[in-house]
Amino acid sequence: NVVVGLSGGPDSMALCAVLLELADELGIRVEAAHLDHDLRDDSSACADFAERQAEKWNIPFHRERINWTDRGGRPTANVEASAREARYEFLKRVALPTGIVAVAHHAGDRLESFLVNLLRGAGPRGLSVPRYRREDGIVRPLLDRTRDEITAYLRERDLPSREDPTNRDASNLRSRLRSDVVPLLERENPDVARTVGRAAALLGDLDALVVDLARVAMRDLTLREGGKELALDGPRGRPYHRIVLSTLLREAIRSLGRDLSGIGFEPLERCARAWKNGEKCVLDLPGDVRIAVESGRVLVVRTGDPFPDIREQEIPVPGRIRWSAEGRLSVRQVRPPPLDPAGVSGPEVAWLDADRVVSPLRVRGRRSGDRYRPLGLPGSVKIQDLLVNRKIPREWRDSLPVVEDAEGIVWVPGFRVDHRTRITEDTETALRVEMIGTLPIQENQNPR
Repeated sequence: NVVVGLSGGPDSMALCAVLLELADELGIRVEAAHLDHDLRDDSSACADFAERQAEKWNIPFHRERINWTDRGGRPTANVEASAREARYEFLKRVALPTGIVAVAHHAGDRLESFLVNLLRGAGPRGLSVPRYRREDGIVRPLLDRTRDEITAYLRERDLPSREDPTNRDASNLRSRLRSDVVPLLERENPDVARTVGRAAALLGDLDALVVDLARVAMRDLTLREGGKELALDGPRGRPYHRIVLSTLLREAIRSLGRDLSGIGFEPLERCARAWKNGEKCVLDLPGDVRIAVESGRVLVVRTGDPFPDIREQEIPVPGRIRWSAEGRLSVRQVRPPPLDPAGVSGPEVAWLDADRVVSPLRVRGRRSGDRYRPLGLPGSVKIQDLLVNRKIPREWRDSLPVVEDAEGIVWVPGFRVDHRTRITEDTETALRVEMIGTLPIQENQNPR
């Protein structure tokens, strides 16, 4: 079942007509759908025209008028983008559950998109759109056909159409390119639309290849994956080409369920270059995403979601407790202790001397004025200072649990254990404490 977006313009009229001609050969059933955007005085007339044509073809027709009030009011900026989003939502809803959507973009549209995205500094992904098939399954069967071919097809079959007046709107970049730039390019190369189309298709194939490489790399480099962040191995990622790294970061953002439409090529390239060179970089991106590149880890984090409250409670020894909706703490006794506690420790794992821990062992949230003496330092320091020096973002700091016994703090996940409860040559029984869940701390064994 193929649902054609029938605006009534030349392109959509040609698409619907040619699919009807080929319906038996392709084994498809054609329907038409029209969303009245209610942005022009003649919008209802366009919908009426499309409906009359569907009746002549004797095909099902779906018609709907957009309710801008339900969408927060008529758009005053990015009008075309808002209308397009609403139109695709409507078409996909009509096509569900057994159909696909076909739209009438052609070679000229691809040329214009290429020029628009080139002026905006897009990378291979941006320069390769529109493609034959969108990620959501919408197809573009006319993408290799030119506007002249479409016009000739309509003329040969004596098919009417309505021209969209916005195509001549000089305030629109596409319209200016279509009227001023494209004719100059066609004078140099009459087949420029197809020529650029072949280049765009090649860029799309190269982008698909890099995406495959990036997904393999992401699986290899992922240290921890949660609903709100993805932690990647910084040192092991540096041998990869920076294009693979920038694409990997894009895929990581996608895996966190964030919108990529507002994130361009340049900021991801900047983060990838810092990663490749072993430099630090922290960027806040559109869509509530932060990328933090450190020497040990690269974190991709959803920043718009509040971190869970920390439940203050006692930790059984041995045992396991849930300190938040997503986090757990596990404690077990180990006898004898490891010969090299530092070698088997990490941001989420600490080793304590069981006999130096004064019961009860508890977990709680950070408090103002909290301080302890991380192993290796000559005196105590404020946890606040540790977080600031480590450049932990302010909104993450209160999401960090603190582990304490009856005499004070024994460990802050992501940092070293307290000097008092360290394992020594005299330790007979150790406690292995592990934090399981989202940890907004990048691995760095420097306690400062």
